[in-house]
Amino acid sequence: RRIEAVSGVGAESKIVAQSNLLREIGSVVKSGERELLDRITKLVERSRELEKKLSQLEQSVNVGRGADLLSQATVLKDGTKVVAENLPDVSPKQLRELADDLKNRMGSGCIALASVVDSKAVLLTAVTDDLTSRYHAGKLMQEIAVVVGGKGGGRPDLAQAGGSNPEGIGKALEKFRELIGG
Repeated sequence: RRIEAVSGVGAESKIVAQSNLLREIGSVVKSGERELLDRITKLVERSRELEKKLSQLEQSVNVGRGADLLSQATVLKDGTKVVAENLPDVSPKQLRELADDLKNRMGSGCIALASVVDSKAVLLTAVTDDLTSRYHAGKLMQEIAVVVGGKGGGRPDLAQAGGSNPEGIGKALEKFRELIGG
């Protein structure tokens, strides 16, 4: 173990620096030094509440977005619905939630969703349970992920990938449509 100690002038300097830091923090959160802990605790709680509300709003938006995407789905001769869309600035978690919603609504179909997050391509493929014997989401992902400079894979019903070439998203979605037959 290592023990460090400060004494004399060094200790005084350290105390002054910490006191100044506390004053600066108090100024930022608009609180005195004595109430600082309580104020910061309340701010953290408020931040958590707002994050929860934001998440709920994002889910509501995704439900509406799912209905829009489903109305634009391509329907193959055998009745299979195909949704392949680029949704800029949608997080991977939101893509998964949206894919789940689409799978529940569409009945029978294949889904490819894409987004760009932090200058990286994000891809997701999903297949409804009745079609996993014909279309394997993980294998479809392996085919289209290379177009965006990535690798991917996953389960028969859901797969994800990332890539360094977001400019290739359009081609990746087109390749998905070709692989499905749409």
